[in-house]
Amino acid sequence: CVQWHANCNYIATGSSDKTVRLWDVQSGECVRMFIGHRSMVLSMAMSPDGRYMASGDEDGMIMMWDLSTGRCVTPLMGHSSCVWTLAF
Repeated sequence: CVQWHANCNYIATGSSDKTVRLWDVQSGECVRMFIGHRSMVLSMAMSPDGRYMASGDEDGMIMMWDLSTGRCVTPLMGHSSCVWTLAF
């Protein structure tokens, strides 16, 4: 899955390797990796202010990330299966 950052300078990708990566569009370099999912990342959404990102996985977990620190602010567990879509 792919999600644009609010300022359009970054793009986030979710992967079957259980990570989310933030990429600099100009340089093509990975500027941050978010680790914490236990299964394939299926969905993502960026907050309108560009400060947070939510990612959902195949096991039903949603993780809320602080983009400036790369840390998970809140893991949300409650779904019993895949989280296919997210929105702010």
